[in-house]
Amino acid sequence: PRSADGEAERPQLGDSNFSWPEDRPEDRSLFLFSWSNPVRRACAAVVWHPWFDRAILALIFASSIALAFDTPTKTRVTEEALMVLNWVFTIVFLVEMVMKVVVMGFAWPRRTAYLRSAWNVLDFCIVCISLVLLAVEHLTAVDSSNYGWLKALRVVRALRPLRMVTRMQGMKQVVNSLLAAVPQCGNVAMLMILFVLIFSIIGVQLFKGRFYSCTDPSALTRDACLAAGGRWVNPSFGNFDNVGSGVLLLLEMAGLEGWPDVMFTGMAVTGEYSAPVRDDRDPKVAYALYFIIWIFAGAFLVWNMFVGVVLDTFNQIRKKDDGAAFMTEEQRAWVDAQRTVYAMRPLKQFTCPSESPLRQRAFAIVMDKWFEATILVLILLNVFVMMLEWHDKPPEYELALRVCNYCFSVAFLIELLLKVTGLGARQYITNAWNAFDAVLVVLSLIDFSLELAGDVSPINPNILRVMRLFRVVRIMRVVKTAKGLRTLLVTLYSSLPALQNVMLLLGLIMFIYAIAGMLMFHDVPFGDCLNRHANFQNFWISLLTLFRCSTGESWNCIMHDAMGPDWADNAARCEEAGTCGNTGLAVGYFMTYYILGQAILLNLVIGVILENFSAIGSESKLITVEHLEEFRELWLRYDPKGTFAIPSYQLLPLVSQLSAPLGLGGKKPAASRAQLLRFMRRIDVPDHNGQIHFMETITAMANSVCGVPLPVCDETRKIAKEADKATGPSSAALAEAEHNAMTSYLVSMLQHRYRNYAKQMEDEAAMRRSEAGGAREDASILPVPGATEVGDADGTSEQGGPSFSARPSENTISKSQTAGSVSNGQPAKMSQVVPVQ
Repeated sequence: PRSADGEAERPQLGDSNFSWPEDRPEDRSLFLFSWSNPVRRACAAVVWHPWFDRAILALIFASSIALAFDTPTKTRVTEEALMVLNWVFTIVFLVEMVMKVVVMGFAWPRRTAYLRSAWNVLDFCIVCISLVLLAVEHLTAVDSSNYGWLKALRVVRALRPLRMVTRMQGMKQVVNSLLAAVPQCGNVAMLMILFVLIFSIIGVQLFKGRFYSCTDPSALTRDACLAAGGRWVNPSFGNFDNVGSGVLLLLEMAGLEGWPDVMFTGMAVTGEYSAPVRDDRDPKVAYALYFIIWIFAGAFLVWNMFVGVVLDTFNQIRKKDDGAAFMTEEQRAWVDAQRTVYAMRPLKQFTCPSESPLRQRAFAIVMDKWFEATILVLILLNVFVMMLEWHDKPPEYELALRVCNYCFSVAFLIELLLKVTGLGARQYITNAWNAFDAVLVVLSLIDFSLELAGDVSPINPNILRVMRLFRVVRIMRVVKTAKGLRTLLVTLYSSLPALQNVMLLLGLIMFIYAIAGMLMFHDVPFGDCLNRHANFQNFWISLLTLFRCSTGESWNCIMHDAMGPDWADNAARCEEAGTCGNTGLAVGYFMTYYILGQAILLNLVIGVILENFSAIGSESKLITVEHLEEFRELWLRYDPKGTFAIPSYQLLPLVSQLSAPLGLGGKKPAASRAQLLRFMRRIDVPDHNGQIHFMETITAMANSVCGVPLPVCDETRKIAKEADKATGPSSAALAEAEHNAMTSYLVSMLQHRYRNYAKQMEDEAAMRRSEAGGAREDASILPVPGATEVGDADGTSEQGGPSFSARPSENTISKSQTAGSVSNGQPAKMSQVVPVQ
């Protein structure tokens, strides 16, 4: 069988059900090796071993790092070391390929053959290219730099983790979804091409041959330019001399990079052999309309529609692969709600670790709501004081700012000391926000200590400026009291797995293009944008240049400088340097990178965040982050230590205080006992020997609001794994659930009332015995005429006297006893409950 990406699924050798495939004539690899052949079995044992893929991945990573050091300026020692590594990597990858071919077959059998997987085809091509490179370099003594661009293909092997690492399912899904989305975007691609061709043809008719100018600004015609010894060239940003050049220029303008220069040049054109001359008294507004219409139609409409369709198709294919595309709106809402629920954890309440009056007083101060508000005001004032800094300020003003900074540092130090005193060092440092505050206070103290040391300080003064920036980070403490910001943080946190996959893919593409750019453009002479700050002379500056291009900053200008001598005035630079770029390579390299890196992957990051915000942070959802935060705050009252468990009899008051939709609190009139019990029966929270779990309780409440049956698919399997991860460790100490909290509550309440009734019966029986004994004593002294003994059926005793019975009705319970059977709506604890059979 084959997996979704075309790779043959591998048997698990350690599986108890493992058995070698049956020998069949059509299943012989290379038409030689059957499954009973020891050579094929030995190769299969190696290839199918889990550590085999990990070792190959490590070698791929090492070979990629070696390519990064294979720069044109490498030393002799580095060159020799890289040559040895090239031999080692090539031989190892060749052995890997041969072993897989022996196990799987080369092109036959059809189901499992090596070349039936696109990833294996990529590996095969790279190994063959590496063998050709080694043969050319060592057998023919040819300079490797002439064939260095072929080595860049080897880094494509870094795509193998997308197929091999099965646990990185998300990253593999991104790659496969993007590849599957490209063919389905044919309609919008055709529309984009149609628009570009139409506008390019119009541009050729309007501006062909009219963008030329002379390198000598005084010459305004071609003849005058040539007579003056100048060069009659097109501008560096492009031209409309033919449809191809017009298409390239329009695509660059669609990226909104440098389009005003093109428009103003078009407004200044004069004639076919005359240089553009700007005339503000008579601007050619009609020509400007051409570019403005293209910006609206091409950039704002068609280009963004193309990017949007690609991303939307990507999301649809990803949901289809996960199974989410076949879910209803209610099912998707329930999946989103579960994802948000499983990101929640119970809060922990601080407690004073000592009975010392000093520490008790400090604890009361730091836990007061006005203390936190005061600290927040100090943080905002500190940021405001830092905003008052400027260069070359008066000494008196600088002294005042320094005194303010000292005061703020002392205030925050006092805060730290109060919290450490009131909470204790361990409890203080285990809180992430407190640890963050402590780091900032320590850095501030170090900052001022170094500042007071003055010239004696061995630390560079620039480090002080960097350390001062840490004070600004204190504003992040506002997040603790701002629910809106907290919702955004929860959205970002839930987006991290998907963002991680996209960012890893973007880094992989940048790595591949950095190697290729270094090997193709390292000797291109500098120009307007290709300079010492942006070039391809080594790997690291290549990576930085590509990151700059990812943001859309002057990427087309760098592309123009990397083109050949036929572009603009590049011929002059090429003659001077003796080398030049290549127009075809530059256009293909930069255009593909811009589309992949900037237009698709960076926009995909924004799309992932927006999709998660619509699923989590939207106010239109049945269950929002605010509802879950309210549940956490109420749970804190019953579980101040954050142990994930509370007694099951506390579920009833929790439900009565929790507002809708998760509870019944806030209703007018207040919910009755019967309504609360019906709600507990509906949510069906499992009871673990008198304890209920945080995650099970909040999940049950969310299920009562928007829970619906879900299909079994990849998406629901991920949710199940998240549930196990969130519930498993904290529920290990709890007993196995045998019934729900509703049953436990009712049993506890009935037992409590029965014990009260039994106690009442015992008291009444004792009272009757006491009264009966007193009556006998009285009768022995003074018999009462006509009295009967208690217990006679006819009202007479054995002696024929009257009967006095003080026994009340067995079904009668006093009002005070009924009210006292449940204290504040809480039955007896489960330690007293008899297990229900």
